[in-house]
Amino acid sequence: MRTPNFQIGDLSLDSGFFSWVQFLCTHLLALKPSQSADCHSSSEIDDQPGVDLSKAEVSEQEREQLRAFFHSFRDRISHSSYDLGSYDTDMIHIKTTTETPPTRFRPTRIPVKFQKELDDHINKLLRAGRIKESDTPWVHNTVLVKKRDGSLRVCLDFRPLNAITIPDHYPLPRIEDILTKIAGNKYYTSLDLASGYMQLLLSPESQAKCGWATHRGIYQFVYLPFGLKNAGAYFSRAMSRILAGLEENCLAYLDDIVVFDKDFPSHLSSLRKVFQRFRDFNIKVSGKKLVDIARSRVTFLGHEISGDSYYPSDRNIQAIKNMPPPTSVKEVKRFLGMANFFRKFIPNFASIAAPLYELTKDKVKFIWTDKQQTAFQGLRDKLTAKPCLAFPQDKDFFMHTDGSQIAVGAALFQQAPQDAKSLVAVGYFSKALSESQQKWSPTHIELFAMISALRFFKATIYGHLTRIFSDHRPLTFLLKHNRTHDNLTRWVVELQSYNVTIEYLKGSSNVVADCLSRFVNPSFRFQDNTSESDDIIEFPNCLILQTFQPLPACLAPLCATAPIAIKPYNALLEQKADPLCNSIMIFLETNKFPDSVAEADKAALLKLVESCRLRPNGCLYHVAKSPYNPQTTIEQLFVPEKLREPIFLAMHSSTTAGGHFNWQKTLAKISRKYFWPHMSEQIYALTKSCDLCQRKRAQALNQEQLLPVVPSAIFDKPCWASTSGNRSYCV
Repeated sequence: MRTPNFQIGDLSLDSGFFSWVQFLCTHLLALKPSQSADCHSSSEIDDQPGVDLSKAEVSEQEREQLRAFFHSFRDRISHSSYDLGSYDTDMIHIKTTTETPPTRFRPTRIPVKFQKELDDHINKLLRAGRIKESDTPWVHNTVLVKKRDGSLRVCLDFRPLNAITIPDHYPLPRIEDILTKIAGNKYYTSLDLASGYMQLLLSPESQAKCGWATHRGIYQFVYLPFGLKNAGAYFSRAMSRILAGLEENCLAYLDDIVVFDKDFPSHLSSLRKVFQRFRDFNIKVSGKKLVDIARSRVTFLGHEISGDSYYPSDRNIQAIKNMPPPTSVKEVKRFLGMANFFRKFIPNFASIAAPLYELTKDKVKFIWTDKQQTAFQGLRDKLTAKPCLAFPQDKDFFMHTDGSQIAVGAALFQQAPQDAKSLVAVGYFSKALSESQQKWSPTHIELFAMISALRFFKATIYGHLTRIFSDHRPLTFLLKHNRTHDNLTRWVVELQSYNVTIEYLKGSSNVVADCLSRFVNPSFRFQDNTSESDDIIEFPNCLILQTFQPLPACLAPLCATAPIAIKPYNALLEQKADPLCNSIMIFLETNKFPDSVAEADKAALLKLVESCRLRPNGCLYHVAKSPYNPQTTIEQLFVPEKLREPIFLAMHSSTTAGGHFNWQKTLAKISRKYFWPHMSEQIYALTKSCDLCQRKRAQALNQEQLLPVVPSAIFDKPCWASTSGNRSYCV
């Protein structure tokens, strides 16, 4: 055993030291390989399990050969996000239009509950050599993202640096050429690098431009971080260098790598060549994603490849195939608006759609028959076939996105080969929102539609300019502002990894995405097929409490406590004591009104009774359409007159569930559980009479209009000549 001496001069060791070394070596050599790995493993590097070969379509003998192969290259397989390689053959150079650092912004505050986890992440990056301490003036703020498993993902807001970065237009191979070359083989293996960007070494000048401001000080990235403008181009250039000369049996498109051969011996040989390159260039693949090995079918770049054929994956057209039939005239018009967008590509469009257009005529009752169902299915099939659905070409993309209260949708287009002024669809996307997502603001929902669509079409659009069109105008300023809402910033950071522009499109022109965001199959409502769609969470915002003059004693208990929970028994007593509620309850039980109801009021009450029902406990409830999904209904407690104002005060003025929102938001909040006639007018009046609201909100004062200028004397008199010789005035 060779022991280094860090002292100056000779070093004397007693016999006890050699006894301890002998004891340690004896026990280490006696350990099994798995136990020995545990002794020197750290928290960053997990125990290395064997590669999962359960899906490999090979014989047992060939499976053993694969197992021996991966064991021989186990140093190239990463089982931790901090166990990474180091590609330093060609260092990454970030070229900018100026060498002057962009304006520095105040560092964002990190919640105390996340500081410990962030410290742990920083320490692991330091030990892995991915970052180092620095005093660079090029600093960027931290953006925290919560992963699905509860762990923390740390991103950086590189918008200031990306704004001055010179674009790197590294060419990407044509998808159609790649698929044509891959098809016709028997064995396929897909590979994915472990945190591929973080294995590419930055040049010293570029490291200084990737500064990171934290609560512990300033660090700079030594390797390529996520979120830079040209990260995809840098990575593609590196992969071309690493896999040069292996194009006959291995192709890479950004971070997607596929190895293909016609027989198993050749496939094993190709895998050996690829992993040898990874060893030569010190690159590691992700062990967690190493699952598709030696298979006869593989999904690559959004296409299913099997044998001699390849075809677009059904995921690109599932949004249309799963679209349910319309249930109202409004939904028919929305579907026809989407179909009409592709009218010139659908032969005999007018005759196919004629039964649907019949339902949109005035004074025609909505009746869905087999004739309409046949027309609907015919147009739906046309929209998912050529020439409406085209193969992606090597040119710019156009993406239309939209969001509603029940779903988000998008459509990906390119210019038609035969007509540059027309667009053909490349794919469709639709995803239902969960109950919590339905409560997001319109801006959150519209941006979520963009992010979900970009993730869905990532393999198709990555590396190409994609023009995103949305009918939500505030999103057009999203990438230009340096200060955004914390919840939106996480998605803005993800947007930076794509080459996109956001443009405004009138809602009346955004017919395809609008239809996809409102037609969603209820059976797929809570399915989530978008990877990492749950990564983004909302962190709580601080509340700014202000004091006001105390409220009257009669209202203080209602405004200072949580909303009163109305128990069914108490509600039933109040409903029976209320004349209106009691009259409706008697009619529902006996099918006639009490004698106290006047004849003039019975017509209005009958219309109200149609939407009411009695629960088994006797309480009266009102049935209404859900504000989030018109296809479903909700039940609202029919509130007697005595409880209406207390409910308003509890939902509008309390510190826990109130917030003194405007009358529309207060109405929406109350309507989730309660109902009473003319509640809109009453809530409007109560909100306008709220003392705190009137004192907090500035009143719009009417200013006097400017009076016209009135001449003070007669202008009709002789005038002297001006310097230009003029003698007349025109007033």
